[in-house]
Amino acid sequence: MEKIALLLLFATLLTAEVLAYKQEDLDRLRDTYNCVKCNLHGAILREANLIGANLYRADLRKADLRDSNLGDTNLRGAILREANLTGANMSGARLWEAILQEANLEGAVLRAADLDYARMKDAIFCNTVTPDGQRIFKDC
Repeated sequence: MEKIALLLLFATLLTAEVLAYKQEDLDRLRDTYNCVKCNLHGAILREANLIGANLYRADLRKADLRDSNLGDTNLRGAILREANLTGANMSGARLWEAILQEANLEGAVLRAADLDYARMKDAIFCNTVTPDGQRIFKDC
């Protein structure tokens, strides 16, 4: 019985590590604004200035990209093509001219986000909260 409990604990710890963002990827994003295929799963990027950042095919599941009272989360012109934004919170974020083509926005929150001129062709919208607070179930 103890072996099973230990095995379950080890599996849980291993899974938690796999699901967490990589600090080296976060550092690379902040230093270079170029983070292709990065693991930023669950990263806190509130108030980040990521204008024009290249996040092509990045894993941004459950990332916190919300705007706040202290500052803007600015992704103007960012390349988020084929990015996994499942469950990401982008409330109030500036996504003006962002490229979200083929991005997975399943369960993402875009409440009050600025999506003017954003390119979203073939993006996946399933249980996605739109800027006006509505839910889209288009691709479910």
